[in-house]
Amino acid sequence: MQYCHRTHLDGIGPAFSGGPSYTEYSPQNREYIRRALEVSIHVGLVVLLTAACLFVLLPFRPLVAWGIIIAIAVFPAYRWLRSMVGGRGSLAATIFTLLFLAILIVPIVMLAETMVEGVQTLVAHVKDGSLSIPPPPANVGTWPIIGAPLQKLWTKASTDLTGLLQSLLPQIKDLVPGILAATAGFGLTVLQFVLSILVAGVLLANASGCAEVTRSLANACSVTGVRSSRTSPDPRSGV
Repeated sequence: MQYCHRTHLDGIGPAFSGGPSYTEYSPQNREYIRRALEVSIHVGLVVLLTAACLFVLLPFRPLVAWGIIIAIAVFPAYRWLRSMVGGRGSLAATIFTLLFLAILIVPIVMLAETMVEGVQTLVAHVKDGSLSIPPPPANVGTWPIIGAPLQKLWTKASTDLTGLLQSLLPQIKDLVPGILAATAGFGLTVLQFVLSILVAGVLLANASGCAEVTRSLANACSVTGVRSSRTSPDPRSGV
């Protein structure tokens, strides 16, 4: 009875001792295990690196998101331009970046110059008293709701513009902070789009390399997964 009990424990002993050790596997299975561990380590490092990059870029999420959107949107045209310049991706990405920056910046610069010139001209005319406003048409007072107040304000501006501006000076001062805040917000939005275009240019220039790295990693993971699923290590049979 003692011999049978001892034999039974010997048979189930490996299950209670944590399973077979690494040295009990066949060389082929050891290679599969080594590859699986290597791929797992690589994938883990990629995940950690991606998480660290996302943590660093967390304050710049809108910028990066717009850069990715722009890069995806223009990628078909980028491929066509890259084929036109002999497959030079960096040159095609630079051309696209400069083109989009010109489309964004040139109209804004022209609009800003026009507004600045208009404001300077208006201020100069107000200072020297040469600014004249014609009287309102006779039918302005018949407009519903705003007709009478608008006719009164317009008439005063045509007869005494300086006095009108002095009377409205407190309201004008209250509007200045809001105008400055809106201008600053518009400037930050333009800067964000400029940086997003630069990010899109960098992504387009490195599109081929990023695609190759992603494809290689995916292939390595898939090949290792297929090999591991086809093999069931058995330390007793050596298969």
